[in-house]
Amino acid sequence: ADQFAYKFSRGEAEIVHGAELQYLFNYPSHLYTPGQQPWWTAEDWDVAYAMTDMWTNFAKTGDPSIPGFVWPAYTTDNDAYAHIDATLEVKTGLAEAWD
Repeated sequence: ADQFAYKFSRGEAEIVHGAELQYLFNYPSHLYTPGQQPWWTAEDWDVAYAMTDMWTNFAKTGDPSIPGFVWPAYTTDNDAYAHIDATLEVKTGLAEAWD
């Protein structure tokens, strides 16, 4: 099965294990509506919606790509991963990304 690697870098969240989960599960959307929460920006909501779409696509099809962003499967040859922040980018050098 294909493997898809990513690095989440929203604000200072990249240094905290599991910090992307609030974006993946759209927290705090069950507490607030967009524009009424005290700490999320429009970019935060865009990241949350993109992540939800990517994870849903992966569960449905095995491919997390979404319109406007092709997420390649990781291989040792391509060393590709998705860098998830206010913008989505495909980067290489997964091991170095964690240094």
